[in-house]
Amino acid sequence: MSDSRIARELARNALRRRLIESRQQVSEPQRAAANEAMLARLADHAGDVARELIAIYWPIRNEPQLEPLARQWAGQGAGLALPVVDAVAQPLRFVRWRHGDPLVPGAYGIARPVHDETVRPTLIVIPCLGFDRRGYRLGYGGGFYDRTIAALQADTSLPIRTVGVAWDEALIDDFVPLPTDLPLDAVITPSAVVAAQAKGAS
Repeated sequence: MSDSRIARELARNALRRRLIESRQQVSEPQRAAANEAMLARLADHAGDVARELIAIYWPIRNEPQLEPLARQWAGQGAGLALPVVDAVAQPLRFVRWRHGDPLVPGAYGIARPVHDETVRPTLIVIPCLGFDRRGYRLGYGGGFYDRTIAALQADTSLPIRTVGVAWDEALIDDFVPLPTDLPLDAVITPSAVVAAQAKGAS
């Protein structure tokens, strides 16, 4: 690994630590209010979901809680799925999950459905540790979502929407994406809907 790449990875890891620490400094009442506002914006942005199969996630590390909206979406006729890590350096696999179905610990201790029915989502809701106004996302460093989006978007006959969710303090002004980073269609925060500027870039 070159010195420049090592320096870049060290800088990204330092940024990750700072963003995780900033999450921990928000009080529970403040976070609950922010989560409610973010879910309202996400519901508006998603629109009519009756025919959608929506990949959500099970939150870790003070990520936004999607469960109340997932329950609403299921009531509106949407299907739900959760991501499963099968192997390092591989795309995620999405497994159907019906609200209330049991979950078990999967890779990295992240909850996954007991039943194992692989599905292809039409909408993926993705947690962002950090993001910028172009729609580029900073995650925990595994690269799972970038590989997954690239694999799904390769099939142009089946369009897919990618929407990030993040806290307002996760906005990064000077973020430098990697060549493998892919911009999301939009990022939803408690106070804004950030449309991905990079999607229209030449």
